[in-house]
Amino acid sequence: MTTYEVRVTQTYIEFFRIDAPNKETAIKQITQTLTGDRVTYGRKVDTIKRQPQVDYALEVSKEGEVIL
Repeated sequence: MTTYEVRVTQTYIEFFRIDAPNKETAIKQITQTLTGDRVTYGRKVDTIKRQPQVDYALEVSKEGEVIL
């Protein structure tokens, strides 16, 4: 049996609503929320998950190295 490393890309898109005095502040506050700075701004209103995509499959040696 041959071992393969298979890369799968999975993405999703999240939509937030936030009250802020301007666009720059809204972006900064959502960035703080997403990076876990102990502050939560806004609320998530929707999430779209995209279909996973298989990017490649590469053979792996018995030592665990990818064979190109």
